[in-house]
Amino acid sequence: MLSLLEEGLTPFLLAYPTLARRLARLTGDWVDATGEFLDRLARDQPALASSFGSGLGAVAGVEPGLS
Repeated sequence: MLSLLEEGLTPFLLAYPTLARRLARLTGDWVDATGEFLDRLARDQPALASSFGSGLGAVAGVEPGLS
């Protein structure tokens, strides 16, 4: 484990290219989903303010994996 910390992930991921591809895909999907969530939240802001009041403030937290 210490070797991995010293050398970084590059040698490890070069040894396991399938894992590297899966991690890249997973990270890309997470970035896309997070961007879509933020876009929808911004687009829905007027409807949310209309339903719950205009003083909503900033999002305090998000807990993934609930659905």
